[in-house]
Amino acid sequence: MLPQQVKEEPHEVVIPEPEPEPEPQPEPEPQPEPESEEVYLRDLPNHFISQNHFKLIKVYTDEANLWESTAEWLKDDVHTMNDFGDGSIESTNACPDNPFTTVTESWTAYADNEGVKLTWVDLNYQPVTFTIKSINVGKSFTVYYSRDGVKTYLQFAIITNN
Repeated sequence: MLPQQVKEEPHEVVIPEPEPEPEPQPEPEPQPEPESEEVYLRDLPNHFISQNHFKLIKVYTDEANLWESTAEWLKDDVHTMNDFGDGSIESTNACPDNPFTTVTESWTAYADNEGVKLTWVDLNYQPVTFTIKSINVGKSFTVYYSRDGVKTYLQFAIITNN
């Protein structure tokens, strides 16, 4: 026979704390599809068409992100490069030095030994020749121009594609 065990009262009752519910993770921001560094002149007629409207989404140099210091009137501009070299820029938040709601511009593209070039306007609405850095046909493109040894990059993305 075994002696009967007597249950002892515990000195301290430990109640485990419930595990805190994990905080919901924020939805990851959609990342644009990568642009191809290989740019061909033959891609442009499929990209620069009157149905594609572009907005500036990024401005930077090799050393700095310039988006925060980019004027709001540039961020709302809608750039349209029509099929045959004409185009327009529409603005709802007018530039104080150059107020307009719509301005007509011309664009051209050609290839040289440095790559594919695009003539359009810079951040001051002045004609400039860009080098196309990369392109995602039907989605976005990145161009740059050099002034005083500094490359300024502009990235545009399609906002409507009818």
